[in-house]
Amino acid sequence: MFGMEYPMIVFVAPEEGREDLFDVLDHEWGHMWFPMIVGSDERRYAWMDEGINSFINQLSKRAYFPESTPELLNVAQYVMGTRTYDEQPIGTLPDEFAGDLALGIGAYVKPAVMLNALRAIAGGEAFDAALRRYFEAWSFRHPQPADFYRLIEDELGMELGWFWHGWIETTATSDVAILGVDQDRAGERWIVTVSVDQRGDLLMPARVEATDDGGATATVTIPVQAFYGTDRATATVSLSGRAQRIAVNAGPEWGDVNPQNNTWTR
Repeated sequence: MFGMEYPMIVFVAPEEGREDLFDVLDHEWGHMWFPMIVGSDERRYAWMDEGINSFINQLSKRAYFPESTPELLNVAQYVMGTRTYDEQPIGTLPDEFAGDLALGIGAYVKPAVMLNALRAIAGGEAFDAALRRYFEAWSFRHPQPADFYRLIEDELGMELGWFWHGWIETTATSDVAILGVDQDRAGERWIVTVSVDQRGDLLMPARVEATDDGGATATVTIPVQAFYGTDRATATVSLSGRAQRIAVNAGPEWGDVNPQNNTWTR
């Protein structure tokens, strides 16, 4: 797929399939907003242009092709990149990426994975509103990374220094695993204790969702601060029935590189 954006016009090479054509057109059209209106500096911070655009492309792709799984594809490409070459941080200058594959992962794919993860942490409605506010505040201006960080944190009411550092300045990966599950009956309720292990070097909060034998669910989040100085923490949930399934940071939106250890079933 090949395309190129210029203000108010795009050039696209012939494509073989309908989805391929949509993907490249959607991406190049997206550049009419980033960086043509929100004037980020692609020659220094490609992720603020290509990465934010790639993130938004996932939303439009699912809206137009409801059966598609663009978040899953991005995570698969990201994991492939971490395993096949020496990854470079998102914050690397574009001219210093070691080839097209490294640039593609670092400037396009991984930033989309990163923003998916932040959206999962903050909640879709809150994150989408914050991103809209970023667009409104920086239209026809030239934001730096710190401007993006500050606005998103202010809109979400969250301190995210740990998040930006881990995702943008390092090549650490997230691998959150369930170590064990204990459950005991307390009157008419079941108290379920879930032990979670941070096996990756990229710290993330742990969203634990427990489902009981009647299909009811309960969710609790272990904050990232619980893992400062330790790899392990526990979450406790209360269910009306015995837990049948436990999931932690489940789904491609979390950017976990080893989803096989994210679930437990009875």
